Amino acid sequence: MSIEETEKNTISILLIEDNPGDSRLIQELLKSAEDFNFNITFSKNLVNGLKNIEENDLDIILLDLTLPDSSGFETILRTREKTNNIPIIVLTGFSDENFARKAVQAGAQDYLIKDQIESNSLVRSIFYAIERNKMNRTIDALMLTLQKNESQLKKIIEKNADSIIIVDKRNIVRFVNPIAEQFFNRNKEDFVGKQFGYPTGPDTKEITVIHKPSKIAIAEVNSVEIEWEGERVDLLTIRDVSEHRMYELKLQESEKRYRDLFENSPYPFLILSKQGVVVDCNSSLEQLFSFSKDEIVNKGYRDTPLVNPENLDLFNKLHSEILEGNFPNPVELRYLKENRFLLWVRLNFSSINIGNQDLIYVLIEDITAIKQSEQELRRLEQTLHDMNVLIEDAPVAIFLIHETGKIIRANQKALKLFQYQLGEILNLMIFDLITSDFSDVITKHYTEDIYNSSDPVKVEITNKRKDGRKIDLEITSTIIAIADNLIIQSFFSDITERKNSERERQKLLDQLISSLEFKSKFLAMMSHELRTPLNAIIGFTSLILDKSYGPLNNDQIDFLTDVSSEANHLKSLIDTILDLSFIDMGKFKLNIETFKLLPILEEIGSIVNHLFIKKGIKLNLINIEENTRIKADPLRFKQILYNLIDNAIKFTEQGQISLKCGVKDRLWEFQIQDTGIGIAENDYDIVFKEFGRIENDKSKPVPGSGIGLALTKRLIELHGGEIWFESEVGKGTTFFFSIPKEYNVDTKNNV
Repeated sequence: MSIEETEKNTISILLIEDNPGDSRLIQELLKSAEDFNFNITFSKNLVNGLKNIEENDLDIILLDLTLPDSSGFETILRTREKTNNIPIIVLTGFSDENFARKAVQAGAQDYLIKDQIESNSLVRSIFYAIERNKMNRTIDALMLTLQKNESQLKKIIEKNADSIIIVDKRNIVRFVNPIAEQFFNRNKEDFVGKQFGYPTGPDTKEITVIHKPSKIAIAEVNSVEIEWEGERVDLLTIRDVSEHRMYELKLQESEKRYRDLFENSPYPFLILSKQGVVVDCNSSLEQLFSFSKDEIVNKGYRDTPLVNPENLDLFNKLHSEILEGNFPNPVELRYLKENRFLLWVRLNFSSINIGNQDLIYVLIEDITAIKQSEQELRRLEQTLHDMNVLIEDAPVAIFLIHETGKIIRANQKALKLFQYQLGEILNLMIFDLITSDFSDVITKHYTEDIYNSSDPVKVEITNKRKDGRKIDLEITSTIIAIADNLIIQSFFSDITERKNSERERQKLLDQLISSLEFKSKFLAMMSHELRTPLNAIIGFTSLILDKSYGPLNNDQIDFLTDVSSEANHLKSLIDTILDLSFIDMGKFKLNIETFKLLPILEEIGSIVNHLFIKKGIKLNLINIEENTRIKADPLRFKQILYNLIDNAIKFTEQGQISLKCGVKDRLWEFQIQDTGIGIAENDYDIVFKEFGRIENDKSKPVPGSGIGLALTKRLIELHGGEIWFESEVGKGTTFFFSIPKEYNVDTKNNV
């Protein structure tokens, strides 16, 4: 009965309590419980309580441990002696866990502390105690039934015809029947309580038992897990199968000898009955045709993968001949396997008698390799014929060379190139044709390089022909496969004329470089010589203009001002020429540092401001921030910007000039845009050339030497940058240049 069912019935309660107040309290608590039906009997001492137990049908006992005629755990024990079937809840005034545990051990279902009892907890405890008691009684009944069944099981085991042994999980024997004693030749006393000595468990199917040195028994083992005397054990059923196993072994040995002969045949084969049914086949046949034995055995030959519409008529004819007693000659057939592989076989027919039955023995040879060789031979003959035609008619010298280096074919162009006859050259190695100066190069080419590349390999050499003439050769070699051989195919091209042109071109280039170096040195020297007197002219002119040697009239001031201006212009031109010369000679050095951009621009503005005022144009600075910092040579960077702004001023009569700064990826990018006359497309090529001059409007000559932009381009490239421009005639020109934000010392190589 569940707790829900218990709640619907009336609970019969015996309260053994000598204190009227406590009795009254328990009764009131029970009454206040919702949906709890009960009747209660009171006893003030244990004797009266035990009498009530005998006379009444009770569901639960509420027991005080301090009574006039009994106290402590003795009260529980005496009550338990009277009844084992009625649950007991102990009522106590002590809040002691140790006491509570001992009360339960003495036979109580639960305990409650009097001053802590509540209506719901009291009712809940009553229900749980009743249910636990019922559950314990059920378990006891099951245990009794189990003990009876265990007794019956022992009787069955004792009389079983097989050996029965029960072992626990430690492999200790708990029980053996008489048949097991006889089979193992051991008494019960030698078994029980000792190690079994053999593997057990569900994985053990068979054990070998040695009775005597000359006698061995084989036993089949079945294991089942059961409960025995309160614990999980393995029940082993052991049956002697020695005679059966020996018979199986002899049968297997006989079959094995037959199967070994069958399977170890050097050829695939199958056996058919006279009716055309496949009796057997070996594994070699399965491997050859890529199907399993199950697909053909016990089937008529027409229903097997061996027969297809293409060869069905042939197989029927062969079967008819065999039935007439005429075994046919070998037959060749082809099969297209599932992987599109073409298989060729030869079928050999003969008679065989097995078990007094005449059968058809079909031995099968795989002749695919033979057929492929025949086809390959025909293909090779055609390939060699085609190659001979191509080689002979080729416009270049061609050699076919064995991987050892021996020449096996040379066309007429090759014979003419090396001045040899065919009979002579076919007796040589390719290395014999090359002069000793390039023997190492040629050896490496033919023994290493061509094998390390999947592409044709080229090498250039100078060689001495048989007639003594030196020629330049380009050799292009590749490996081709012909049948199972690797053949080297080499094309020899006479590049003597090309090499002579290259040498002549290099000679002219060397002369040009020498001339440029001479020019640069000469200009540097002349510029240095010119700067010395110029410095004196500029210095003394400045002193006179400062009136250090007396007052000057207006004409004298004008003349001396012109002299000073032209001298400074000439000095600037000489400095530019010197810079270009040093760059050409590789002696120009940059002094890289980080500096603010704005002060540089202000300095340039102060220099050219009078030109802006004179022409009535203005300079716009775009995206120029106060803290913008550039990493470059500050002097040369200033020179770059000055040259570009000065150039814009020269070619702009009205409008404005804009300087814009920006960042693109890892570069600083600058734009100098003017609204000047622009550059015609046919003048684009001379913009950055030394002394290049653009004359868009010859009525208004523009001053300048034509080397400012050339030097500017060189300085930008020294910084690792580049310069370009966009222009439209009549609308103006925009020069762009960029330099890296982080200067690289190797950028000088870009110049």
